[in-house]
Parts: sequence; structure tokens; C-alpha cells
Amino acid sequence: DLHPVEFYEIDEYLDLISAAFNRALRSETVNSLLVVPACILDIIKVYPLCCISVQIAKLLLVAMLWSFGFNVVKYISIEKIIEDNSYEYYSSLAMSLENWDDGTNDYRPFVCTILDTILEAYREFERRTYYIVEKPLSKPERVEQYIKDSGKEVTKRDILAYCPDISETTVEFVLRDLKNKGKIKKIGGGRYTSYLYNK
Repeated sequence: DLHPVEFYEIDEYLDLISAAFNRALRSETVNSLLVVPACILDIIKVYPLCCISVQIAKLLLVAMLWSFGFNVVKYISIEKIIEDNSYEYYSSLAMSLENWDDGTNDYRPFVCTILDTILEAYREFERRTYYIVEKPLSKPERVEQYIKDSGKEVTKRDILAYCPDISETTVEFVLRDLKNKGKIKKIGGGRYTSYLYNK
């Protein structure tokens, strides 16, 4: 149920959410990682533009995680992970919003999904840094390794996001080289072009 509360109730609910959030943060028994997604859920419900609020909530999630010292959001796109797991995200959101109006809703499905998202961000960060710190590879080797490890179709945009220090020109050169060597196959064309590693 993504329908927001009545317009005249917004200020009241936002004040309640803010007060509850601050109380929870002052508590020594409550972890901020549990408070943040619960707060995000409430804001999604209260915000008057429900379609836009889901997008705003993702940006707010990133900002809040950053403020609590989860710096992984600087290097890994939380929004991209949510987008890649959109079914789980929206399913858990719907489950946690059920019975929200009478205060008997269950925050756990949405909180667990956000925790899984954060965990995946750290795993992705670990995967990226492994080939830079633990097992140094050249830029062409890193591009190839990324396509190989993905196990699925990837776009040039995906590669550039994964390897932000590698120029678009270099990525295009490596893709051509890998295709000519038969290591990858090109799927589609134009802006919809993707690449898959040949096993």
C-alpha cells in the first residue's frame, strides 16, 4: 500500500517520525542500521508523492548511511543494487507497509532487505578492491575479469561504473579485442549493446 497519508496529516507524521528516530538513536540498545530503514519506510508512506518518494527514499538512504559512517556508499551504488533486486525490494516494502495505518505493521521484511542491500554493497566493494590490492591486474585484465565474473550480460556502462578509473576509450578497445579473440560475444546493438563472456 504505497498510498500516502492525507495531506493535512503530513506535518504531524513527519514530526512523529523525526522524534521517534531521534529517540531510537539516543538509545544504547538500538543499532542505527535498524533505525535507518525503519525511518525510510515511514517516510515513503507519509510523503505525498508516492511514486517520487520511493526514489527520494533511495537517495535519503544513501545520505543517512554516509552520515553514520558507512562510506561504502561512496564507491558502490546502493541504488543500482536495489534496482537489480527490485522485486525483493518492492515486495518487502509492500509487506512492511501492510497495516501501517493502525500501527501493527511489521518492519522486519523491509529492514532485512535493506540490510541485505548494504551487505551486498560491501561484498561488491571487496570484489572490486581484490583485483586492485590483493591480485593486481592491468586495466584490460580487470575489464575481462569483470565480464567473466559477472556471469551475465554486461553493458559498457556497467564496466565503466565498476572500473571508474578506466577510460571509456580503453574499455571500448578492450571490448573489441576480447570480441576479436572470441572471448566474449556481443549481444544487440547501439545503446542496447551488451557483452557476455564465452565459457
